[in-house]
Amino acid sequence: MKISAKNTRKKKLLIVALLLFMIVGVIAYPAIRIANTYDALLEYSFAVEPDQNEFQSVNYTRLTEVANWTDRRYQEYHMPLNRCGPAYLTNKSFTR
Repeated sequence: MKISAKNTRKKKLLIVALLLFMIVGVIAYPAIRIANTYDALLEYSFAVEPDQNEFQSVNYTRLTEVANWTDRRYQEYHMPLNRCGPAYLTNKSFTR
């Protein structure tokens, strides 16, 4: 009787170990693939210099209008009372 009890215990332990191994494998494989893809993306983004001829010219007047509109909307709808948001002060030409 004791011999069969040990055999069933070993079988159950083996089944649990295999199931845990399969679960870890199912989770680890996509995680490793995502990490490798992210690493390759970072290497590519630092290896290639951007072409400055493809940049668009900046309309500072329109940029100021959009910034003021966004700031007004933030104050009106998203800023809770007794809280303050950070202020980044710049001159009109956005050089400082």
